[in-house]
Amino acid sequence: VIEVGARNTQNMLNRMTSVLNSAIFDIFLSVKTIQENTYSYVAGGMQEDDKANEAITASSNVISKTMELKSSSDK
Repeated sequence: VIEVGARNTQNMLNRMTSVLNSAIFDIFLSVKTIQENTYSYVAGGMQEDDKANEAITASSNVISKTMELKSSSDK
């Protein structure tokens, strides 16, 4: 059953806005993690591999979240 009407349309828009805001927030958190860990890695003479690995993991998260957003807009 497909429900129509202003209330149902608004509810759907509210859910989509929430999903979008959450994804964008996650991307910004990952970007912050990338920045902090990359700076730490370089400042530490590129000796702290865990910092580099954390930046790499956060980069992967940015890619996956961006792909999720793109695939939802393709529908």
